[in-house]
Amino acid sequence: MKTNYGDNSISDYKGIYQAAVIGLQQESLTKNSFRIQDDFYFSNFHPFNDYCLQTIYYQLPRLTNVNCDEWISPDVFKDLMFMENDCHPLQLCNTGSFLTKSTPSVYLTKSFAGDTHGDSLENNVEIYMEGLNDIQKKIDPSKSTGLCGDIFEIINEFIFLQDTQLQKGLIVVASFVDRPPNLGGIARTCEIFGVKALVVANADCVKDKEFQYLSVSADKWLNILQVKPYELQKFLLNKKNTGWSLIGIEQTVNSTNLMTTTFEKRTILVLGNEKDGIPANFIPLFDKCVEIPQVGVTRSLNVHVTAAICIWQYANQHILK
Repeated sequence: MKTNYGDNSISDYKGIYQAAVIGLQQESLTKNSFRIQDDFYFSNFHPFNDYCLQTIYYQLPRLTNVNCDEWISPDVFKDLMFMENDCHPLQLCNTGSFLTKSTPSVYLTKSFAGDTHGDSLENNVEIYMEGLNDIQKKIDPSKSTGLCGDIFEIINEFIFLQDTQLQKGLIVVASFVDRPPNLGGIARTCEIFGVKALVVANADCVKDKEFQYLSVSADKWLNILQVKPYELQKFLLNKKNTGWSLIGIEQTVNSTNLMTTTFEKRTILVLGNEKDGIPANFIPLFDKCVEIPQVGVTRSLNVHVTAAICIWQYANQHILK
């Protein structure tokens, strides 16, 4: 096997080395054994000489095809006043240029899972690295919201900004919704898709553990208003008189199909109770009622799911463009 180092690594592990060489000399493994020796991990990487922040946070992510957004340059640590210490082996940069000159592997060797014939290595397949680039990756909120800096210091400022922008957008009314898990899920959907405000019957619902489990802190970024059910009719009429479109999410005789509904930019979606839906005396207030088309036997969707589908439809028309 190749080595670029003048150390005693091989002699120290002579037995293991000889076993590896004998194993790799099997006819079925010869092809792959030569290929993996060209991989940076076997040819250039040295666990002691390359022990530094540049290797951990920049070179290894680069050489393993991690998205470039995840690479952290040594300059970042310089800005954070990282100091090298003779008493600690961790350094800032690589002393050599082996890893810097290395390129990601062209192939990965992958064994078929569940091989019971003891010849799984013979069944190895070559997969181009570009085929493995599509891996799970969470969004960066600072890019989608334009926020940067200390996230905790700007939460209040962000909520205030949401308050001042209530002249247009989507408001979701969940004053009839009772269960904290449903409210938590609705809050999470609202925050993700840029809803301007979520109206609930009791603002203290955000303290409920079941709410928090579903909302995963979305309430900290969402403008939540308290309007109790007996106050809701007045609230909706005031909004309607100032130009807001009132949409009830309910199955009625004259309800329209969500798929053919065009939402106004200033829209208020009113959700019904988990069991009873929207009270009948509210139906005449709405500009229209909208229902989600179904093909199954079950009568209706869970209110959280209903809210998510309708919010997405609005966002698709006015926000995600």
